[in-house]
Amino acid sequence: MPRPHVVPGACTLLVPLHFPMKTDRKRRAAAPFAMEPHLAAPLESVVVAIGHCMGDDVWICAAIDTSELEEDPAGNGPVLPDTLAVPLPEHRDAWCLWFGERTAHLRLADGTGLSVSIEALPDLWRSQGRPAIELAHGEPPAGVEIARHLNSPSDPDPEVLKLDLRRRSKSKISRNLKRWLKFVAVVAFVTALAHTALLHVDAHALAKLAEERTGRMETHLVDKGVSLDLSLPTRLLTSELAGRSGSGDTVDPFMALLSQVGDALDGTTDTSFRELRFDADTRQITVLLTGPDLEALQRAETRLRGAGLKVVAGAARRVSGGAERQLVIGASE
Repeated sequence: MPRPHVVPGACTLLVPLHFPMKTDRKRRAAAPFAMEPHLAAPLESVVVAIGHCMGDDVWICAAIDTSELEEDPAGNGPVLPDTLAVPLPEHRDAWCLWFGERTAHLRLADGTGLSVSIEALPDLWRSQGRPAIELAHGEPPAGVEIARHLNSPSDPDPEVLKLDLRRRSKSKISRNLKRWLKFVAVVAFVTALAHTALLHVDAHALAKLAEERTGRMETHLVDKGVSLDLSLPTRLLTSELAGRSGSGDTVDPFMALLSQVGDALDGTTDTSFRELRFDADTRQITVLLTGPDLEALQRAETRLRGAGLKVVAGAARRVSGGAERQLVIGASE
């Protein structure tokens, strides 16, 4: 494996980021955009790299300003921050420290880390609540308590070599950006297409349902010897019904009740029936009455009650283009 090229951790930002993507290519394409909120410099002047997974789809990511990188580092190995050489602490809230000549390299359990001057470490340690310190190498400054010494620190996990801060050519960055934007555009198009397909299916299903209901109502009326178009306004229906009689040798309860409803609503011009069905056992008509507003429905209900008909009204509700209410109507005694 090629020897890594090490850069100072003091000029590198390490951040744990969540990536739900399932492929490495998609994670690498999304990493710069996920890292951007954490950066103080424009994304164009920064190299962003994604490292190894810390579990639960959380990945260590690093960023460094391009001015801190050599144009052509020696060797073909990855460019890594020296902070990654520090072992991870064994306890969740502990710090693992590696002291150099003038710098303290600090590593946290979530995989992140930083480099600070040795003189600044005591104040930083106290400000963070004096976390337990696991010492990997070197001598700590006065005022810092060591909870545990690591006599033989383990070698860095080879997985850290996945985090590579080498410069990428602008053409490669451009290709990745275009690929990512193309992916977003495709997702948006497919989503819109899916919504359109669902609307088409819903509209087709509603139209089919309305057609079936209309067919059943017409069949029912034909069986009763009535030929009426129930999609007509109520004033036209009532004009037809007003001339019909529910009497004769054999009184038809449906026709008799429908005639009474027609007489009651005779002259009404702003309401109409969307559905009509007759229950032979209870001798009641159930209609879905529609109108331009709730007041029109109330006026129609008042007229029916005023004609002596028994009316059980359902809850009125506003719909597109007006209002509707279901009424169960029984004959007057």
